[in-house]
Amino acid sequence: MIGAVAADAEAMARFGELVRRVWARWPPTTTRSGRFRLYTAIMYWQVLGHIAAGRVPDPHYYQKAVAALTHAWTAPQAAPGLIDRLTEIITATTGEHR
Repeated sequence: MIGAVAADAEAMARFGELVRRVWARWPPTTTRSGRFRLYTAIMYWQVLGHIAAGRVPDPHYYQKAVAALTHAWTAPQAAPGLIDRLTEIITATTGEHR
């Protein structure tokens, strides 16, 4: 998510719907992959809430969040703090109010 999509709640919601459709068609094959899908969903809901509050996310929040997800996937000891880390990424990249 970069640029206009990151700052547009309607575009984010459409993207989220596409993701849900893909996930419904191809369910996770392990509990771990299912858990990481939920982490991604948490990230999207946080961003939508951020936008709804009139804040513009940093256009690079997605790359930062993917890096955190990747780290937690490859270093399982990082997974317990992942939701807090995603929250930090979303709230620390607050832009100007619209």
